[in-house]
Amino acid sequence: MPRVVWRVANYGSYPRVGDSPTQQALRRAHADFDRGLKTEDDLRAAQDQAVREAIRDQIEAGCDLITDGMVRWHDAVSHPMRLLPGVEINGLLRYFDTNTYFRQPVVRDRLRTGSMGLVEEYRFAAAASGGMPVKPVITGPYTLAALSIRAGSPYTSVAALSHDLSVRVADEVARLADAGARMIQIDEPSILRSPGDIQVLADALETIASQKKSARLVLAATYGDATPLYELFQRLPVEMLAFDLTYGEALLETIGRVGTRRDIALGCVDARNTRREDPARIAGAIRRVLGALEGRTVHLTPSAGLEYLPKAVAREKLRRLTEIKGLLDQD
Repeated sequence: MPRVVWRVANYGSYPRVGDSPTQQALRRAHADFDRGLKTEDDLRAAQDQAVREAIRDQIEAGCDLITDGMVRWHDAVSHPMRLLPGVEINGLLRYFDTNTYFRQPVVRDRLRTGSMGLVEEYRFAAAASGGMPVKPVITGPYTLAALSIRAGSPYTSVAALSHDLSVRVADEVARLADAGARMIQIDEPSILRSPGDIQVLADALETIASQKKSARLVLAATYGDATPLYELFQRLPVEMLAFDLTYGEALLETIGRVGTRRDIALGCVDARNTRREDPARIAGAIRRVLGALEGRTVHLTPSAGLEYLPKAVAREKLRRLTEIKGLLDQD
């Protein structure tokens, strides 16, 4: 019987600062930069150190696949949009049901070719990881389009903007693959709020998949219950699907009933709650759907980015995932 291959992976972001004075360096660097007391090089050096610390924490917690912690990102929306010609960054808007905000992009003109700046970030993380594989994360074109202001632009619909953004994301994915990225995550939380746009998402992913080269794509649909779209997600041109299991038991039950044609990432520890989960309880819940996962690689991940938690709690969440993997490996 084919066995399940279990891996511990960070979902994406990681806390930028901690409780000790040395872990406040990035916050101080941003404040000093805003006041004109630090240069861009000073800020970049502080960001570099924060990336190194995030990588160290993930490796020490037992992760098999890490990220750079996304510590350079102001938020999940403005960061990949900020360098694109034809885009300006506007005021703050709440990011889904979190207590954080994103700077909303305003699309002024038709998008032209431009880098999102993620390749340089990936290269730094890969060089600092000691050989541990690094997963770049990109907010996907559908979500970027849905959360941007289009008024006054040539784009009369989310679908039209998503199409052009998918070309920009595909270009970035191709460059990341050339730089050595073997797994690239596309975050599309907005599709759970507008499931009727699933074909818009599918078209965008087809464009991205055509440029991924040897990289494997992960589609992450979080900040909501993915159960209603689960079977449709199975048809999308990606190698792995990533889900948030904290919205109830229905999704895990659906996985057990339907199975999966893709490798899967189970967001099984809550990235937005400081409560420490019981590894035995989570391993037991996953065991109940083990038959549906046979022959697949399954990533055990936080339910979303860990940036919402204190750093000590984030480390503990990753260690809990390692404990869950240890229990499942005993089967």
